[in-house]
Amino acid sequence: MNVRAGYSKRKRDDRQPLSGGLAALLKDWLKGRLKGIRVFAMPHDYETAEMFRPDVAARAARLAQASGPELEKRTKGDFLLTPRC
Repeated sequence: MNVRAGYSKRKRDDRQPLSGGLAALLKDWLKGRLKGIRVFAMPHDYETAEMFRPDVAARAARLAQASGPELEKRTKGDFLLTPRC
């Protein structure tokens, strides 16, 4: 997936690789749609960061519940960090 500089956090053109599973799901979902039209409609009255705050809080709570080897395992894991597609 290509991201134009105006939409990139780093303010430059970027390329975001997609996993094979996600690419396959998107390919099926996008069949028959017109090119150039937004794929995902983001709400205008909602801060994008607000969508991620519950996940950040849940991860922090999960880490706070652990100690020792379990804490180390959870800290290294990607639970609530990456999509599962």
